[in-house]
Amino acid sequence: METAFDAFRTKIQKRSRHEFLLDQELESIEQIQRDLRGEIERFYQDELPKIRKRLESEPIDDEIRHLWIKHLEQHMSHSFEMSQHFLGVLTIKNLEEIVSEFRKRMSQ
Repeated sequence: METAFDAFRTKIQKRSRHEFLLDQELESIEQIQRDLRGEIERFYQDELPKIRKRLESEPIDDEIRHLWIKHLEQHMSHSFEMSQHFLGVLTIKNLEEIVSEFRKRMSQ
């Protein structure tokens, strides 16, 4: 026969395990966001200046070089925006699933 204490302990154990999973999921999402921010920062601070410098050292018309760099920046900005959007969608979806599972387990 299960006592009230046993039932309480079971609920706490389930909650603790689920909270641990929630913490892991949040840490994972946070790491992905940090990685994306780092990628954006590296592109604008490191890669783009290197590309500009390289193109300036080549016999390329200034107008063409400027246009090419402008297009590269636009495409990369669009790519980063899409990544941020999809990361946001993934974050919301995962959190909704976690909250739903958490509620389901807490009601047991």
